[in-house]
Amino acid sequence: MIRFVNTEITFREVPDEVCRSFSISNCGLHCHNCHSPELQQDYGKELNENLFTQFLYRDEDTVSCYVFLGEGNDSKKLKRLLTLCKHKNYKTCVYTGHKGIDVGNTYFGLIDYIKVGAYIEELGGLESPTTNQRFYKLAYNYDTNTVDYTDLTYKFQKNVKISKK
Repeated sequence: MIRFVNTEITFREVPDEVCRSFSISNCGLHCHNCHSPELQQDYGKELNENLFTQFLYRDEDTVSCYVFLGEGNDSKKLKRLLTLCKHKNYKTCVYTGHKGIDVGNTYFGLIDYIKVGAYIEELGGLESPTTNQRFYKLAYNYDTNTVDYTDLTYKFQKNVKISKK
């Protein structure tokens, strides 16, 4: 079961997208000074398929991307919700605190964007130039079953100069 604490329309979780974001509870990472420590608990409303489908239909003229701020602890349910998004032609994003990007392979073809990396206070979040966190756009090659990752972290950071080579 996946539970969410709140949901809202957001504009900053994914660059250039209007998002329906769900704050998913039951995060097992317990990052020091986490900005949302309440999401470490297993509580909130169940995000079942009936309720989720209502959001999908209600948002179809407003939202371009569905964002899961956390994964919860039910990968089968998350896969099902991501699949429902894809059937309605929404883009999808998962924010995860895990270090690697294997989750992109786990959910092959179902995730368009992914934020990876635990919050480390002294490094800062995505907006910090010293962050350990990364935000990627995923592109799938179905012939070779591979995923290409384009790092878009810089889009969260103001006044960052990009050097051209």
